Amino acid sequence: MDSNINIIINGYPKSGTTWLTKLVGDLLDCPVKGFWQYGDDYLTTTGTERVSTFACYKSHHTYEELQDQLDDHTKLIYIVRDPRDIVVSGAYHFSFLPLRVKSLLRRIIKSPTKRMKASHVLDKLISLSKRKSMMIGLVNGQSQYQLKWMSRSWQEHITAFKDKKVFILRYEDLLEDTAEECRKTLSFLDYELSDDQLDHIVKNNTFESQKQQYIESQDYFNTRLLRKGKQQQWRDELTPDQVTRITQPNLSLMLHYGYY
Repeated sequence: MDSNINIIINGYPKSGTTWLTKLVGDLLDCPVKGFWQYGDDYLTTTGTERVSTFACYKSHHTYEELQDQLDDHTKLIYIVRDPRDIVVSGAYHFSFLPLRVKSLLRRIIKSPTKRMKASHVLDKLISLSKRKSMMIGLVNGQSQYQLKWMSRSWQEHITAFKDKKVFILRYEDLLEDTAEECRKTLSFLDYELSDDQLDHIVKNNTFESQKQQYIESQDYFNTRLLRKGKQQQWRDELTPDQVTRITQPNLSLMLHYGYY
């Protein structure tokens, strides 16, 4: 391969993009350079010392934002997750504080890490409204809380990628048989690994292993990103009414991906 290849790992927020980006970076033994087109230092980067013809990036961009950048030197992998679990995970992770409160915290607390911790303490006091806000964002799209990557609904975001020449995998399949989904991914990228190499990488990239590594390195941001990593959490967390409000407008797409 005589040219550099960028691998963009895309998906709706809280669909497993962080985990999959790190995993693909390890499979290809290439640097993970953070968020596509963004240089913020809090975003996921790893293996920056690796020398490779590949480079991996995390992304939540819409198809419209990426379509002109996809060519022979830029490959796209899209990960899908049950929207009911996205709501549960996002309600725990995102800060839904009003903008005026965020602005006040920014003036009072200079450290980004301490500001994030304070924000999530306040979030706990409004946990019920957080889940409602997450549902509204997923079903209708919204940017009221500066959640840029949820300005489109889950359905709109995925549908734009569904019928394009994009490699799509499910978060749930990646959980259940990581090695098999890795083989499919490697085939898409026309890259080969021995069974021993693949088994070692898969073992080192289980959800539990990755979270422990972030905890040991005191990486607060990514530790929060990887909360539980389980499927069907919604069964214990959502009310029947909440499930209905998520599934009704998304039923066709959920059926397509085996979520209903």
